[in-house]
Amino acid sequence: MAAKSSPISESKNTVSLGAKIKIYYDRPLPEYDHGPLKAYEAVSYLNDVTKCYALICERAYMPRLTLVENYVRVNNPGLVNLVGNGVVFWTPAKEERYVFVYQTRASAQKISDDKPEIALGLSPSMVLKNIIPPFVSILTDLEHKRINHGSLCLSNVFAQYQDNNIVDVFIGDMLSLPYGMAQPSIYKTVPTALAEQGGIGTGYIANDIYAFGVCVALMLRTKDPMEGKSDDFIIEAKLQKGSYATLLDKQRFSGPFLELLKGVLQDDPLKRWSVEEISLWYDGRQLSPKQNPPPKIAPRPLEFENKKYNQIATLAKELSKAPASAAHLVESGQLSHWLERALSDKKAVARYERAMGFVRENLKTHEKNIMIASNLAIGMNTANPIFYKGRALYPEAFGDKLIEATEKGEDPNPIVEILKQGLFNSWFIFKLEAGGSDYLGMSEHFEAARNALRGKKTGYGVERCIYMLSKRVHCMSPLLKNVIAYDAAEIALKLDRLLEQNPKAVSQLMDRHIAAFLIEREPQVIERRLFDLDSPHQSEVMHAILSCYAAIQKRHKIDSLPHLAKALLKKIKPCYRVFYDLTLRKTIEDKVSKAAEKGDLPGMLSMIEDPVTRSRDRKAYNSAVEEYYKLEIESQELQMNLIDRSSFNKSFGREISAMIASGLSIIVIVFIAISFYTGG
Repeated sequence: MAAKSSPISESKNTVSLGAKIKIYYDRPLPEYDHGPLKAYEAVSYLNDVTKCYALICERAYMPRLTLVENYVRVNNPGLVNLVGNGVVFWTPAKEERYVFVYQTRASAQKISDDKPEIALGLSPSMVLKNIIPPFVSILTDLEHKRINHGSLCLSNVFAQYQDNNIVDVFIGDMLSLPYGMAQPSIYKTVPTALAEQGGIGTGYIANDIYAFGVCVALMLRTKDPMEGKSDDFIIEAKLQKGSYATLLDKQRFSGPFLELLKGVLQDDPLKRWSVEEISLWYDGRQLSPKQNPPPKIAPRPLEFENKKYNQIATLAKELSKAPASAAHLVESGQLSHWLERALSDKKAVARYERAMGFVRENLKTHEKNIMIASNLAIGMNTANPIFYKGRALYPEAFGDKLIEATEKGEDPNPIVEILKQGLFNSWFIFKLEAGGSDYLGMSEHFEAARNALRGKKTGYGVERCIYMLSKRVHCMSPLLKNVIAYDAAEIALKLDRLLEQNPKAVSQLMDRHIAAFLIEREPQVIERRLFDLDSPHQSEVMHAILSCYAAIQKRHKIDSLPHLAKALLKKIKPCYRVFYDLTLRKTIEDKVSKAAEKGDLPGMLSMIEDPVTRSRDRKAYNSAVEEYYKLEIESQELQMNLIDRSSFNKSFGREISAMIASGLSIIVIVFIAISFYTGG
C-alpha cells in the first residue's frame, strides 16, 4: 500500500522530476541511502499524494538503465515500487544528476545495517513463513525477466512488523549502481568478492541465489563464527572450508533448512541450487544438495612471500600481489614441480602451461613479471577476476571502471593496459576451455575495443572504448560537464542551452568525447565527416562540425538551435573560401547569417554545400583561369622580347638596314637592266 502523506509540509528547496514529482533536497532520508548514494524525501502527485524517497546517482557510477524497462514489468510486491526516474538539475551540486524515485511503505525498516557481524537469531518458523516466500517469488520473477539483482543484502531488505514479528519483506533499489557495488563482501561468492567494488560487471542469477542463502544464514544464526575477522580472512576461510562451514560453523538447523542452506551456499555455481530447485524445496520436495569433492590439498606446501600454501585457489589470488616473487616461482621451476608432484593435478599443469604460453605471446620485457603473475592468477583459478597492478575486475566491468576513473580524475592506465596487452583474451580463452561458450562473442567485442584503443585520431582512443564497453553511459565530454546527454539530440539541445547561459564557457563545439559518443550511438550523423575533424585545414574541420550538428537537427526534427548556430557562425568563416567569386562569397555569407538567426543548421549547411551554386562558381572560375592563362602566355612572350632592350634595338636596326639595302639593290639592278635594253 502507498504511504499517503499526512499533510506534507511545503518547502522551496525542491527540484522537480517531470511535472508531478518533487524532491526535497533539504530532507535527507539516511535509512534509504544505498552504498555511496544519498536518499532524500520525495512526493509523487501522479495519482494521489504519495510519499516517496529519491536516490541521487553519482556521475562516476553508472546506473543500470538497460534494466529499467524490464524491472517495471516485473510487478512483484517484493520489489520496491519504482515511481519515476530521469534527469534533474540537482541544486546542491549545481549539475544534472540521474535520479530514481521509489515509493515508501508505512512502518518499513531495514532488517539490519551494514555492520560486519550479523547474527539475528530470527525464529525459523517466521523466516520460513514470512520471509522466504517473497524471496523465492522475487528470484523467480527476476530470472524470468533475465535480471540479475546484485544488491541483495540485509541492509537493502526492508521489513514490515506487527507485534515485533516480521510479517512481510521487500527488497530495495538495484538500479542506481553497477552490479554488486553496494553489496558487502560477505554476500558475494569468493571469486566476485575478490573483485574491487563495482568490478563484477553484469553478474548472474546464481550470484543472487548465493546472496539469498547468505541472507537466510545471517537471519537464522545466533552467533557469528567470523566475528572480528577481515573480509580477506573470511574469503580465505570460504576457500579452505567452504561457505556453509564459514558462515555457520557448528550451528545446527532443522533438516529442511540444512538442505536449503547447503544447496544455495554451494561454492561451485554448477552445483548450486537453481531458482526452480528452491521452489521445489519450499513446496516440500526433498532435495539432496550436490556434494563438492574436497579440494586437492598438497601434502607438501609451496612457500610464497613467507607464507605456505597447499591449495591452488588460495595461492592464485595472491600471485599478482608480488609479481617478482611469482616470476621467481616460474623461472626456478618450483611452481610447475609443485603442481606435478605435490598436487598431481594434470588439469592445473595444463592451465599453467597455457598461461605461460600467453606470456610468451604477449611479452614486453619491462612488464614480464606482471604478465607472468596476472596470467598465472587467471589460469590457476579460472573463476577469478583479472588481477593487474593492484586492480581486480571482470572484463564486463571495464567500461564502468573507465568511466569511474575518468569522472574521479584517477589513472585509467591499468585498465587501458589490460586491453592493450590482451589480458582479457587469456581470461576469455580459459573461460571457453572451461565450457563457457557464451564468452566467444564477448571476446570479439573486446578485441574491437582494443583496436579502437590503438587509434590516435578523433573518435578513437580511450574515449571510444568507454562508449563501446558501456552502452548506458551519457556523453562524458568536458563541454557537457554539468549536464547529462544520453543521445545526439540531447547533446545539441544542451550545448545550445549552455551557449545561451554563458557563450564564453564553451571553448569549442566538438571534442574527442562527443565524436566517439556519436560514432558509437548515431554513426549516421558523423561518419561521413569523421576524418575531416583531424584535418589541418580549419575550413574542413568547421565544415565537418557544422555538417554533424545539422544532421542531428534534421534527424531529430529539432525546431531551432539559435545559440549553437550563432556560435558556429563565428567559426565557419574559413568555409566561405571554397567560393571563388568574392561577390558570391558575400551573398552566401549573408544567406548563412539569416539561416543562423533562425537556428537552422541544415539551412546554413545547404548554402555552403549547394551543388548548383558551387558548380557555377567553379565553372566561372575555371573559365577565368583559362582566359588568364592565355593572357599570361602573351604577356610572357612580350616580356621575353623586352628582357634586353639594347639587343632588341640592335636586332631591329639590322632588320631595317637589311630591308633598305635590299631595296636599293633592286633599284640599281632594275636601272642597269633598263639601260642595257634601251642602249643607253
